[in-house]
Amino acid sequence: LWLKLFIKPYADKIKWHVTSAKETQDLLSVFPDASAVIIPNGINLVDYKNIPETKDRSFYKKYTAGKTFSNVIVSMGRLHSVKGFDILINAFAEIIKTKPGTALFIAGEDFGEKKNLQDLIGKLRLENNVFLVGQIDDKDEKFNFLANANVFALASHNENFGIAYAEALASGTPIVASKNTPWFDVEKYNCGKWVKNAPEAFTNAIIEVLNSD
Repeated sequence: LWLKLFIKPYADKIKWHVTSAKETQDLLSVFPDASAVIIPNGINLVDYKNIPETKDRSFYKKYTAGKTFSNVIVSMGRLHSVKGFDILINAFAEIIKTKPGTALFIAGEDFGEKKNLQDLIGKLRLENNVFLVGQIDDKDEKFNFLANANVFALASHNENFGIAYAEALASGTPIVASKNTPWFDVEKYNCGKWVKNAPEAFTNAIIEVLNSD
């Protein structure tokens, strides 16, 4: 509040730099007369120049004691309630009914949500198909984690940008993003789905991507 009061007299004199249209809306909700220019976050495309022509599912054996799957869904982000991993896991519980040879791998550092996610995985009896693999720091491992999947999905409750979506797309993997993120353009360019942040919506969108070319 004190920051808002301090900045308000100067808000319309500042050229604000924001990362997305959503962040622009958030800014204007506080400072209606503000002027903003969108400069999206970026990634170094040189790191993604060797996208494999075919997906190699065997990459994920390192997380599964050697077990392989025909379809792989990946997600990435800090294990925090804001990332909506519970929504994704509940969606996966339905996906596996029609896609039994599918696995879900979630990469990220624990920010207090890991135990809750483990309990949910156990409750839904998904221990053999859902894997929390921890934070991935190695650049090559991160690239392969994203590039060899069928789909990247993240059901965030809020994202001003969401760099993981950009990293997945740069790796050649379609995404499913929630409508609480600014990734509506993926449907325009046919490289993903932008859906309501609910298990049923994610279930349907992911199955649609898995069934598509």
